[in-house]
Amino acid sequence: MEIYVANLLVVYLSSCFARIIAKTRRIDQISILHPSSLFIFIALCSLVTVAGLRYKVGTDYPTYYGLISYFYQLSVDQIINSNNISDKGFVLITWLIGRFTDEAQVAFFIYALLIIFLVILTIKDFGKPFELAMALYITGFAYYSSFNGMRQWIASAFIFWAIRYLLKGNWKKYFLVVILSSTLHLSALLMIVAYVLVRWTNWKYTSIGLSIFFGGAFILYSGFIESLFSLLDGSQYGHYDSVLKSTDNGANIFRILVWAVPIVSWYLFRGKFEQTWPEGKYVLRLSFIGFLFAVLALKNASIYRICMYFDIYNILIVPRLATIFRGKVNYVIYYCIFVCYFLYSYMLLPYDSNLLPYRFYNIFG
Repeated sequence: MEIYVANLLVVYLSSCFARIIAKTRRIDQISILHPSSLFIFIALCSLVTVAGLRYKVGTDYPTYYGLISYFYQLSVDQIINSNNISDKGFVLITWLIGRFTDEAQVAFFIYALLIIFLVILTIKDFGKPFELAMALYITGFAYYSSFNGMRQWIASAFIFWAIRYLLKGNWKKYFLVVILSSTLHLSALLMIVAYVLVRWTNWKYTSIGLSIFFGGAFILYSGFIESLFSLLDGSQYGHYDSVLKSTDNGANIFRILVWAVPIVSWYLFRGKFEQTWPEGKYVLRLSFIGFLFAVLALKNASIYRICMYFDIYNILIVPRLATIFRGKVNYVIYYCIFVCYFLYSYMLLPYDSNLLPYRFYNIFG
């Protein structure tokens, strides 16, 4: 836990200084604060060091270590022409890293750098207050979630960065990013459906329809899974059939309750949110879709992996609660958010995804 606290302190304090000495730039007659790049770099270094130099940390670490070592040995022809290799974009990136090293840990470090860089770049543009959003990146567990499911998280990080296109309604650029990200993990194509739902439909009726659908899937879970995998039969996800049929290992209900906070908060203070951040409604809609998947994950924790594409958006929504009121109320909300999320992560970390005990990779051999 010492590493967790130290990392959080470095990131939070660096982000505070980044905002304190932020530079103001005027774009289209609008003043925009740009946090200090130097202190952002310090936060980036801390996050990447802990994520990239972890050793046997996370339930997926042994699997990815073996895959990386295997992909290093392949040729480009084997990767492109093999019908047994999926997510070829990820495999090609791994192969490219293997041209410079035979040490799998280097790939872990580069993946961590890529994910965290894209996330921070997006928080810098859309997270307010910046330092609170950075803290919630850690305490809200999006950061630690990336220790597992790295292929999904690399894809998710690119799509998270592309939120700028979703907010502007630039579907061509957004779809292009999603399609390219799907070469890293095919499930990324789900975000094209998400775009259509949050931008091109009447959200009032869409949200009701989605709630009814997921509610039915929750109640009739076994039948839902059988129907789903009859459609996926023969695909790269067909083997998850037996895994998802089990209901003995559901997601932590506490995580779902915490996920509900930004959704409930937005609907309670919708007027204030829409006045200060009108385009944020699209971010909330993505969070709501993720929340429905999270509720379904109470039946089987494996479903929670889909939430990797959605839970990152909560770190853009929750900090805004500390900006929509006046005077001391904002300060009270700010510190309540920080303390509550810190306690949440502090309690969850020892029991989640084999993240503790934390061990550093010995770079000296």
